[in-house]
Amino acid sequence: MRFIHSFSTRPLSIDLYGYGALRRMAGNIWYFALSLAYLRRLGVETVLHTDTLGASLLGHLPYDAINLTLNEVPNDIHPRFWAAGKIWALQAEPVGSIHIDGDVFIKSENALRYIDSKHWDFLAQHYESSEWYEKENIVFDIDLPFI
Repeated sequence: MRFIHSFSTRPLSIDLYGYGALRRMAGNIWYFALSLAYLRRLGVETVLHTDTLGASLLGHLPYDAINLTLNEVPNDIHPRFWAAGKIWALQAEPVGSIHIDGDVFIKSENALRYIDSKHWDFLAQHYESSEWYEKENIVFDIDLPFI
């Protein structure tokens, strides 16, 4: 089983929900470190796909590999479309790799066995209402050809 994280630093260049870049950056480092710590404790291979700045921020963490895949995301894709990094990361991975966000914590063997017990085509943590993403909806309209 192979898990992947993706961390794009491009969203740090804009204001998101009133939280500045420094606060979001520090929070992301904590989240990704804790998520990875749980996966390492379970003995799961875990890879990071990021950009150059992301490697500077998270490169000290014990990932099995750190790939600069997200340096390839075109600059004309809006930084608010943070799922673009996930798309690039998944495209670079072998089929069967499992992408989880840095704020997802798989803490038990039971959870790991459940994820591994089925032949999932898609597994989602939860549904997020589009009302949270009013500003992002504008971006999605602009980037519709990419999407």
